[in-house]
Amino acid sequence: MTAGRPGYDRIQIGKDFVEFATNNPDCLTVPYFALTKGLSSDTMITWCKENDEFRQLYRRAKEIIGINRLLATQDEAEIKIDTSLYKGTIHHYDYDVLEDIHQEKIFESNLRKQEEGVKQTNITLQVPHGIAIGSNLPTSPISDKGN
Repeated sequence: MTAGRPGYDRIQIGKDFVEFATNNPDCLTVPYFALTKGLSSDTMITWCKENDEFRQLYRRAKEIIGINRLLATQDEAEIKIDTSLYKGTIHHYDYDVLEDIHQEKIFESNLRKQEEGVKQTNITLQVPHGIAIGSNLPTSPISDKGN
């Protein structure tokens, strides 16, 4: 028995998760399986951090769930989910897509920074001395040089 919650064999639960996801095309989320074992998905995530073998089984099961979710977007699917729901959560189930999304966000962030840099310009406002007194504005008189 693997250390952890009393009475739970993590490796066997990992194997059961892979088998369950494979044999149940309606298994579209981790909690769907976890609840059958009296677990929460948080417990399974904690086990992933603590046990390499369980983590590999968990990832394999999540990839199978990702395929189940993809198939559920097809018109002929018995259990149907909306395509936008699938696309919005694909990064939770497809680790290759997760890296692509991460790189895309970095690229978009860099573009925004470049655009903001172009948009930023320095504007100097000239305020008459009488209006500037008592404000946070510099109160030196404006010269007429260059005007």
